[in-house]
Amino acid sequence: MTIQKRFYSKINLNNHGIGLIEGLIAASIIGIVCLGMGSVAANMQRVQEQATLFATLNTLSQNMQKSILDANGWRNTVAGTVVGADNSSAFNCIYTNASCPKTVNYPLTGAQTELDYDAFAAIYDGNSAPGGIIYKDNGTDGFNFQGQPCTGFVSDMTVVGSDQCPISYRLRVAKFCSDFSASCIQPSLLVYGVLQYHPGRWGSTFPVNTSRYNVSVARGAGAYNRNDSVRVEDKTASGAPLSTGTCATTGTDRTLVSSADLAGNIVSISGGTVTLKPGGYICNALAAGYAVDGFSISLLVDGVPKATSPMAIATATPASLQQARISDFSINQTANFTLRLRQQCQTAGTAGTAFGLPLNFTGIDNVYAGIYCTRVY
Repeated sequence: MTIQKRFYSKINLNNHGIGLIEGLIAASIIGIVCLGMGSVAANMQRVQEQATLFATLNTLSQNMQKSILDANGWRNTVAGTVVGADNSSAFNCIYTNASCPKTVNYPLTGAQTELDYDAFAAIYDGNSAPGGIIYKDNGTDGFNFQGQPCTGFVSDMTVVGSDQCPISYRLRVAKFCSDFSASCIQPSLLVYGVLQYHPGRWGSTFPVNTSRYNVSVARGAGAYNRNDSVRVEDKTASGAPLSTGTCATTGTDRTLVSSADLAGNIVSISGGTVTLKPGGYICNALAAGYAVDGFSISLLVDGVPKATSPMAIATATPASLQQARISDFSINQTANFTLRLRQQCQTAGTAGTAFGLPLNFTGIDNVYAGIYCTRVY
């Protein structure tokens, strides 16, 4: 082999060696790029999961606040003893209109937190009474990362939590009196839902500022605390209408019986008079007449006429069914008081119809007249 041939042979070998090194370098670069892309994808997934968690916490806190502020939802929460979560220990004085002791050391002092205030069991929605539970605080109930209800929340913060049920709330309420006295009827309230976030090892990679998602709702005294009703009506059995002449021109008091009393406002009913507890009420009254030319009704408070309807006149021939109404009359009393519904007719009417035929005022059959009050404080 000549020197020239040996030279070209070395060159060829060297070219093959360079190609191998280049291939190794290219493979390394591809591996690094793939590793980086995988890391980016993992970070993007983590960011998305964290965003889902924060959206869940926002939705949960907003739903609780809406239900607390909803009049019907709050009424169900205050009276919430029917569907398995008893709130009576926290709200009994509000429900019964008794004097509530103010929360000690309100506002927060020293090392106190919202968890030091009175606990209650559940927040209810605004569906017809007793409503449904939005959230029930029993120590182990909670929500998963998607906001679905779950059980298995670990309340012991000294041990590893649960990735299957990492979110929970503790429900608390603080009461205080506007005049700074030690107790008062219908106090102002601050209602809290204190977030507890205790995930397992996977969820612990998502740090959460829990105070940001706490629920804190102020409720003033009055209609926001109470939305209960009283319904008393004059009923006569079907087929036995009241007799001729019972609606006198001098006025006849209707015989009232209790149909509904949501929160124990009725003290007694006697002789057609209903006695209610002190407070503020918005009342409506209704009555029917038939073939009496015309009639009016009056709402008497402690025996004194306070509101009178315009005269209801029958214009059809023969005389037809009439109705008289008193709408949205305000009553404010500081002691027990009586209500009476008086009906006054121009003429006695035909047989059996002076007080009118029974109507269906409120979904109840055989109702001739009634007083309907909503308590607002």
